[in-house]
Amino acid sequence: MVLSLGMKVNWADNVGYECTIPTGVPGQNTCYCVSETFDNICAGVCSLTPCTALEYVNGDNLEICQYGYWPPGPLCPSPQTAQSGTYGITLYPRQNNNTAGPLGCYLTLGPQGYFVNGVPIFNWHDGKTYNNSNVWHNSAYYFEFYDFDLCSGHAESTGIYHHHIYPNCLGEQLGDTGTEHSPVYGFAIDGFPIYGPWHAENQLSESCYIERNYYGTPDVLGGWGCGASGNRTCVLDNIMRPTTVTFLPSNEYGPTVHETVYSQSGTAILAKSGTYYEDYYYNETCDVLRPTHPYLLDRNNGHDHDDLGYHYHTTVDANGTAVFPYLIGPQFYGVLPLNYENNCCSSISAAAR
Repeated sequence: MVLSLGMKVNWADNVGYECTIPTGVPGQNTCYCVSETFDNICAGVCSLTPCTALEYVNGDNLEICQYGYWPPGPLCPSPQTAQSGTYGITLYPRQNNNTAGPLGCYLTLGPQGYFVNGVPIFNWHDGKTYNNSNVWHNSAYYFEFYDFDLCSGHAESTGIYHHHIYPNCLGEQLGDTGTEHSPVYGFAIDGFPIYGPWHAENQLSESCYIERNYYGTPDVLGGWGCGASGNRTCVLDNIMRPTTVTFLPSNEYGPTVHETVYSQSGTAILAKSGTYYEDYYYNETCDVLRPTHPYLLDRNNGHDHDDLGYHYHTTVDANGTAVFPYLIGPQFYGVLPLNYENNCCSSISAAAR
């Protein structure tokens, strides 16, 4: 049987290799791998060759998802239809110089801006924390990777398609190949533009966030570890301006970097450094080097050069792999518009709820 996105097939039809969905999804017992080409949604679910398309029990039918998957799944978001909306972005963005309150507003859940094709921009977070402790905040890139479609996006439970990371298909549409500075990909809700990953010809913009070394000592020379081999027993006072660590009570420890954790879709993930927001810290050496290395980005994942004004960048490495904080953040550079100002969160714990 030849399958295509959006079509439905009868329950008894042979659509490929049968496999078992992880427990915890009521009423859904069987999925089918229908392609052997890409290591995507079926990885960690099917015991056979990983594949791109996954179908699920929907009454008496199986439905092929068109817009990516949403945990806990696998599920097709509803509706599977084109959507429209009206979005407003300020025409006069300005830097947040508020020193009486937080220096910047942390990105919250939900839309944090919009790409030029109308797709909402979501932040780095999947909305969950390790053991629901609100201490170790999941990176959507790691915990939702196998829920992304081939354009590195997916839809949330009400059907809103969005990106947490570099939108590779949009990059292709914009012809952004690294021969010059990337074009504008979208705008954050503070009004500042978001460009693609390229700073100049053959030169990527570089995030200045570094993964902590959990084998090191609890200082900058030791990579802000916790003094024990691979253990997450301490957190930084501020990942953007780290000065010290706080050791946690045992009930707030995170997983070791050797442990396996599970996504909302049941995918097994190695909890290496970088899996959680608290695994990163800003490299302040970038502030010293930026005048001669302008491709280095600041704490907000942006910079100002060549009369372009301040702007953010999507960040990837030389292999095209998404790099934290991926799009914007962790804080906005600019002042939020009036309809968002009440959502200006001064801490990551408040922003992630």
